[in-house]
Amino acid sequence: MPTLGNSPWWLEASTSADLENQCERLVVSPSSVTCDGGPWRCLQQEPSGLYAAVNYGMLADGDWNIGTYLNDDDRLVKDGVVAARKILESDSSLAGVYGRVHLVDSKGRRMEAIPVCRRAEDLGPLLARGIVPLAQPGTLFRREVFDSLGGFDSGWRAAGDMDFFMRSWKLGHRYRFVDACVAEFRIHPGQISQDAVAQIEREKLVESARDQKDWVRQSFGAMCRFRYDNRQAYCRRIVRRGFVSMNKLYQPKE
Repeated sequence: MPTLGNSPWWLEASTSADLENQCERLVVSPSSVTCDGGPWRCLQQEPSGLYAAVNYGMLADGDWNIGTYLNDDDRLVKDGVVAARKILESDSSLAGVYGRVHLVDSKGRRMEAIPVCRRAEDLGPLLARGIVPLAQPGTLFRREVFDSLGGFDSGWRAAGDMDFFMRSWKLGHRYRFVDACVAEFRIHPGQISQDAVAQIEREKLVESARDQKDWVRQSFGAMCRFRYDNRQAYCRRIVRRGFVSMNKLYQPKE
């Protein structure tokens, strides 16, 4: 978990989904941040960007075969993490497993479920259609995937996670969906994932996804399946909040 230490939720994030000593937790922070004393190993690195910090943690001394990273304002959900890990451990042909992710507000109260692709073969076509197919906090992946991709591209400011999964999909890596909530994504003012640079980066990824043959036909079918598979989430959102888009939900009240 990379942190600059200025998130009021970083302690909560770093202790979420207690797996009872079945995993190692690493916190990557600047030398000015005191993060020793918790159930984690603290690594010091001066600020050089989100994905450089993630790579630094992933490449630290230690032996891991299944991992993920968590932003310092989000939370993992234990039951979902355990379910995803069991699938990965039982099927060595899978590169990763991803599940459902819920939005929570600044006080940690659940809002809406993020629509997610149920059919892993549709990941690339959905991105080509401009639909974000999964949420990174709800995804576990193997060490071999990280190594084969050379880690996350630190040139991205906010979209390095989707670039990572897009490159993985293009290499033919197999993913599977688990119908469980694996993580919670916190909505609050000032998130870099919702600024103008993040939007430009997502548009670049969409263009990259469209270099696949027959992407128009494939993405249309993928979009229809995506809408159908997430129909319950759409209905719950309409009942609770009316006809409001996910982009609107991602914009918290100040």
